[in-house]
Amino acid sequence: MSYTRRQKWLWFLLNITITLSFVIIGFNLVARASGFRYNPAAKRWQKTGMIVITAEPKGATLILEDKEYRLNERLKVANLLPGNYSVAVNKPGYLPWFRQINIQPGFVINLEHIRLFRSELPSYPANDRQTKLWQNNIPDSALQLLSNGEVWLDGTLITRFATLPQSLDLLLNREHLVYSLGGQIRVMTIDGQSDDLLYQLKNSQVTRLIVDPLTEQLIYSDGEVIMALDIRA
Repeated sequence: MSYTRRQKWLWFLLNITITLSFVIIGFNLVARASGFRYNPAAKRWQKTGMIVITAEPKGATLILEDKEYRLNERLKVANLLPGNYSVAVNKPGYLPWFRQINIQPGFVINLEHIRLFRSELPSYPANDRQTKLWQNNIPDSALQLLSNGEVWLDGTLITRFATLPQSLDLLLNREHLVYSLGGQIRVMTIDGQSDDLLYQLKNSQVTRLIVDPLTEQLIYSDGEVIMALDIRA
């Protein structure tokens, strides 16, 4: 079977196109496997970054770059171009978690141990054990609240309040600070990047707020009554 000059030319172009396609696809696969990705805005290939994230409770949803990921276990999101990203973690019935992050080439951002708190928390009178714990509590010597509003943990300044809280304590993971201020019980991460309302008190003054080391419930005084607030997931 003989081919015309035109047919030979078309076959040649087809072979060239297929070969170039394989080369381009192969190059992209190798580049992504090596941690590189083409950035259309910068018009060049760039080394990418990664985030590693876990959240409690399981089943939350991570929203990143308009994509959704289910957080049932430790999740790695790789091949992220350098730049600023908005990260959100949501779960129905829980307060949302937000963070602005900056991805640097070749670096990993660790967002592990994110904790979501329920949007509605049950509160009830403290039991006898919790009442005695509240009455006899010895403050954590590693956590200090100074009169100027500074909060120190293990000798490191972690935050500074403009208005002095009535009381504060650490959650058991030592990554969240709970405090009472202006008739509210609030929780903030020790890096200060999130600060959320947990509970609105009936009385504006709380004499002491402590974390139950067995159950991680919050024990506090609301007026004359010692109460327990269940913040567990």
